[in-house]
Amino acid sequence: MKIKFLGMKKQGRVSGCSACGKRRVSSYSFERTKTITLPSGLRKTFFAGEVYDVSESDGSFLLSQTYDMNTRQEAMFEVVS
Repeated sequence: MKIKFLGMKKQGRVSGCSACGKRRVSSYSFERTKTITLPSGLRKTFFAGEVYDVSESDGSFLLSQTYDMNTRQEAMFEVVS
């Protein structure tokens, strides 16, 4: 199975005053690498945009990996044909 790591977008900081209504400003960062221990026991570092060939069991595990971005779940990996 071929998968691609999409990277992770993170909300770094939020500034502004919720009490007085002053403008809120957010800054985002992008995590380009992620090290994950796979079910097969292999510890692998993934780089954003790179395509990796993994076993079916490892691929299904990686496809189930998500992270929270604000109030929604974002996928970390996608299948490449």
